[in-house]
Amino acid sequence: PLFAACAAMHASEDGYLTCDELPQFVSLPDCHLSGADDEVAADFPTLSEFRTASDLNFDIPLDHSSAPSDEAPVPARVLQTFGVEVPDIPGDIGLCGHLCEAQVASLAKTCKAWIYFNGPDDPNFHLETLECAGVRIWVRSFPGVPTTPSDEQAIAMLEAIDTLPRPLILQCTTGMRAGCALLLWLATRRGYTMASARQLATDVGLRFYGQCVSCGSMREWLERRLPTVDELTEVLDGTGLMFRQLFAKRSSTFTYLLGCASTRDAVLIDPVLEHMDRDLAAVAALGLQLRYVIDTSCHESHVSAAGAICQAHSAAQSVISLASGARGDVLAQHDDRLSFGTFVLQALAVPGRSEGDLAWLLHREPDAIGTRCPAMLFSGCTLLIRGCGRTDSDAGVFYDNVHSVLLTLPGDTLVYPGRDGKNRNVSTMDEEIHFNHWLRDSRAGFIQNIADMNALPRAPRQDDIIRANMAGGR
Repeated sequence: PLFAACAAMHASEDGYLTCDELPQFVSLPDCHLSGADDEVAADFPTLSEFRTASDLNFDIPLDHSSAPSDEAPVPARVLQTFGVEVPDIPGDIGLCGHLCEAQVASLAKTCKAWIYFNGPDDPNFHLETLECAGVRIWVRSFPGVPTTPSDEQAIAMLEAIDTLPRPLILQCTTGMRAGCALLLWLATRRGYTMASARQLATDVGLRFYGQCVSCGSMREWLERRLPTVDELTEVLDGTGLMFRQLFAKRSSTFTYLLGCASTRDAVLIDPVLEHMDRDLAAVAALGLQLRYVIDTSCHESHVSAAGAICQAHSAAQSVISLASGARGDVLAQHDDRLSFGTFVLQALAVPGRSEGDLAWLLHREPDAIGTRCPAMLFSGCTLLIRGCGRTDSDAGVFYDNVHSVLLTLPGDTLVYPGRDGKNRNVSTMDEEIHFNHWLRDSRAGFIQNIADMNALPRAPRQDDIIRANMAGGR
C-alpha cells in the first residue's frame, strides 16, 4: 500500500506514470518489487497503453480559463493513478479522498460532476478549479465518524447522485464516506436488503465496509436504513407498477406480487402452498385482482400454491412452461407474453437446468418525469444471486442458454431470484456478469461444478413435491 501511495503521488506531480517506470521510484531501504507489488503495477498503464491515453492530455497546466473537455471518459485504471477508485458497479462514479489541485484539474477535464462532503469552506476543496472547468458541483456536509448523517442530509445526497451527470466524483477526506454514500445510493435505488448491500460492498471492494477499522458506526448507520428480507414492503414505482416481494423461510424462496395501479390487475409469481393465505392477504390489502399465477419451473423445493389459488379465484389462470410437462391453465413457451393492465411479462426459455425453466422479463417505460426504469427479470432458479440452480438435465446446454438468453440483457436489469439462502433479495445483470463465479467459469468448469453440486444430498420429500407440482399443485 505504501508503494502504491508513493507511485500515485509521483503520478499526480508529473501527470503520468507507466508500470515500466514503477521500479525507478522504489527508493526506500530494503524495498523491492514483490508479487503484491506486481498486482499494483497491473493497475498502471503500459507505455503503449499510455500513449493511447495521452491524447486526453492529463499533463495540463493549472490554467483556470480552460474550457471543459468533450473527450471520452478516462479509463478506470488511469483514473486510479490520480487517487480515484472506480468500482465496477456502477462503473461511472469515482471515489476519492483529498486531492491536490493538479489532480483535480486533470480529473475535471473528463468528469462532468463532483460531490464534496466536507462543506464549502474546507481548504482542501479546489472549488475554483472545478468551476473554471465547467464541472457541475454539489457541496454539502455529510458527517461520518463518530457523527452520522441526518435523514435530511441522506435524502439530499441521494437526490444529488440521482440527478448529476456522469462521470461523477464523490470526494471526502479519505474516500470512506464517499464509499458509504455510493453504497447507500445503490441499495436504496435498487431496493436491496442489508445482506444484498453487504454482498455488493464486498464484491466491489468498498474500503469503508471491510478495510476501515474506524468506520463501524458508518456501516451500522447504513445497515439500519436497509430492510431484512422479512421487512420488505410493497412499492409503487413511477410507472404505476405495484410490487411486493415475499419470503418463505423454510424453503428460502421468494414469491412476487406485481400489480397495475390503474387497472388493479395482478400477477403472482412462484407462490408457496404453505404461504397461500399470506399471499392472498397481500393481494386483498392492495385491492388487486389476480389474472395469472406463474410458476417459473416445476419446483423441487416446495409445493406450488398456483392450483389452489386458481381454484379459489376463478378469474385467475395458472401458468407454467409447456416443456415442463406439468398441468396448467396456460402452457407458456419462449417469447410468449402475459398482460396485466398496462404491463407485459415476456417469457424467456432457459432449458438445461430442467426442460421447463422459464424466466419472466418485465420491461418498464420511463416514469412520469422521464426517468428510465430498468427492466425486472424474475429468474426462478436459473440465475441466482452469485449462483445458479442445480441441474437435472444438461449442464452444458444450461450454461449456453444462461449466457445467450439472460446475460445478454441490459446490465442494469434487476435480477429477482427464485430463492436465496443468505437473505439477499435482488441483484443486477451487471453484478452477476462481474461477480457470479459460476457463470464466469469456462463451460467445462461450469459442467464440473454442477456435477459436484448434484452429488450433494437431495432435498427431503423432493419426489413427492415434484409429483404434486406436475399435477399443478392440486
